[in-house]
Amino acid sequence: MNVKYYAFLMVGIFLAIGLGMMIGMTLEDKNIVENQQTQMIQQIEDHFTRLRTETEQLQKSMGSMEEQNNQLYELSSTLMTEVVRNKLSGIQVGVISFAGEKQKEDVGELCDFLQQTGAAVQSTIVRLPSSDGDRTASQGKVPKEDPTISAVIESLVFSMRFGGVTPLLQEVEDLKMISHTGGYEVPIDKILLIGQGSSGMACDRLLIQHALKAGIPVIAVEVGDRKDSGIGEYKKLGVSSVDHVETMYGKLAMVSLLAGNQGNFGYGAESQTQLPSPLFPEADSGSAATNGEKAQ
Repeated sequence: MNVKYYAFLMVGIFLAIGLGMMIGMTLEDKNIVENQQTQMIQQIEDHFTRLRTETEQLQKSMGSMEEQNNQLYELSSTLMTEVVRNKLSGIQVGVISFAGEKQKEDVGELCDFLQQTGAAVQSTIVRLPSSDGDRTASQGKVPKEDPTISAVIESLVFSMRFGGVTPLLQEVEDLKMISHTGGYEVPIDKILLIGQGSSGMACDRLLIQHALKAGIPVIAVEVGDRKDSGIGEYKKLGVSSVDHVETMYGKLAMVSLLAGNQGNFGYGAESQTQLPSPLFPEADSGSAATNGEKAQ
């Protein structure tokens, strides 16, 4: 009995010791996990604090850069106004668009800018006939069964060549097919054609052909980034051009071409470079250059 008693006693003691050790280790592990969690939380909070500080600094930096950008834009606009001031003084410019009301805002903006150059600006917006005429023209064709478009374009060029408004132009204006700004009291020196891509190339081609036959230089321009750009076709027709004419580079290139330079300028693949060099031709040969001739 004594041996059994001592044996159970010893087993109980070792079990108690083992259980105590297990409990102790468990509690210790729990504290370690808690400490690790606390450290991780602190690290995350520190990281977010740094990110918040960096974000605030970036916002301040962006605000400063935006302010500087606005100042530079205002400065460049002022400088451009000074650069182009009176560069086209005495030149009669006819601005033509065959896109109807869709391009009315673009025509207005370019006319306003050209007035800063000293040019006398007269604009015409042509709205193509409806139904089959519109669909055929949008495919780059002038309907053979309806000679109205060809007749209007020919009459328009005649008015720009000799001044005044022909009876046909007056009639189509009464029918709201075209809208004039300034009329054509005096002959036009140069035509600024606002292209609408390959979809409107048929009308553009007719205008260019009649204008060149009448001896009126044509400069073709396009607004924005057009996937159906017609700059390549203008080059084939021997016409100077500018793509992205709404940009500062585009406006400068446009004035340069109207002043007598020649070439194809802008950002597109068909363009030589962004700006002519020199920007404006020499005074003795500047305004005399026409399509098919090179400014010296």
